[in-house]
Amino acid sequence: MARKRVHLTPEEIAAYVDGGLRSNEFAAANTHLAACADCVRLLANTVKTRQELVAGINGELLAACAMFTAAAHEVRDLLNAKGLACPASIAYAAEKARHAIESAKAVKS
Repeated sequence: MARKRVHLTPEEIAAYVDGGLRSNEFAAANTHLAACADCVRLLANTVKTRQELVAGINGELLAACAMFTAAAHEVRDLLNAKGLACPASIAYAAEKARHAIESAKAVKS
């Protein structure tokens, strides 16, 4: 005899958030969520945690990108000060990094 399940598992909540449930599992989860405040709270906490993780990762990527841009510009400036041409790859990489930072800032705000 199958035991009636009381709540969605944390794994099922994560799969629900990630879109990893089959259509029948998704429908069953929706039905359960419509009647279970505990699982709705778990769902909300899972979504919030995911958003915080993504924001933290994006912040770290943004900081790394800014450091890379500064280093690329420093190399360019040092080469220019010595009368040497800056390789196109360095200039291109610095410009791409600058664009990535501006795009990330626009999305963040």
